Amino acid sequence: MDFNFSIYKGRNLADTHAHMLDEKLTLKKEEIANGLYDNGIKFAVEIGTNIKDSFEALDFAEKFQNIYATAGVHPEYANTVDFNELYKLQELIGHNKAVAIGEIGLDYHYGKEDVELQKKLFKAQLEIAKGKKLPIVVHLRDAAEDMLKTALEKNLAAYAITDHCEINRWFG
Repeated sequence: MDFNFSIYKGRNLADTHAHMLDEKLTLKKEEIANGLYDNGIKFAVEIGTNIKDSFEALDFAEKFQNIYATAGVHPEYANTVDFNELYKLQELIGHNKAVAIGEIGLDYHYGKEDVELQKKLFKAQLEIAKGKKLPIVVHLRDAAEDMLKTALEKNLAAYAITDHCEINRWFG
């Protein structure tokens, strides 16, 4: 896979939802990161989707002046996360390159077997974000009603939010 960033040259853009550490990009991640600034992308935010790759995202961000990271647990990991280990997110978000909690949210697209765990995980991470006064990166898919209930219950309007997937469905 070749990356041609030249279409962005001369622009002041930011990639607020990067997955440069995705296994499909392993051999290109350094090339991608090094090519961002020269091609008009002023900074990028590497997204953490579980505790392990949140650590990896921050390690990666430390290597580059214009890359930052998030720390969070994606809803797809709700039935594998050890809730006793969420304290590690606190450690991660204390890092100067950590700019948000995420990718967090609700995703019922592949089934509803773990709905209650997803809600519990989402709410726990919202509390961490609130305590640290950090923005959140929200993932929402096929769970608009529960997201709206959580938004009202947890006053999501008070959070700075970047969205991923279909957040526009419950605001628009």
